[in-house]
Amino acid sequence: LPPPVSTPGTNVPVSGSWSLWQGSLDAGDADTDGHHYDDYLIHVEAGQARYIAVNAQAFDTTVSVITPDQRDSDSPEVLEMDDDTGVGVNSLVAFAPEASGDYIVRVSSYEEDATGPYWLYISQ
Repeated sequence: LPPPVSTPGTNVPVSGSWSLWQGSLDAGDADTDGHHYDDYLIHVEAGQARYIAVNAQAFDTTVSVITPDQRDSDSPEVLEMDDDTGVGVNSLVAFAPEASGDYIVRVSSYEEDATGPYWLYISQ
C-alpha cells in the first residue's frame, strides 16, 4: 500500500474552513474486493465534528473513516461510513470521535472497478 495522503494537494478555503483535495480512483490503486480506494490521514480532537464530503461525476462515491491500525485489514472496522447522503450519489458524513487521534478517511466507489476524478472536502 502507498502511504496515506496527509496534506491537501490543493488547499483552498470553501465556505468556512475546509480542506479540499482533488483525487482520482485509478485501476492501479489499492482495492478491496474490486473497489479501488484512496486513503487520507487526518487528526481529530475528541468530540470535534468533522464533515467529510466526496463528490464525483464518473462514479457513485463512498466514504468511510477507520483507524490507522485497520488500514491493512481486508475487512477494516469502520467507525463511520456513507454512500448517498450528499447530493445525488455523492457521500457526506459527520464524524466526531470519542478519542483524540489520527484517523484514515477512505474514498472509494459503490461499484466495483469504478474509476475517475473526485473532490474530497473535510471541514476543519
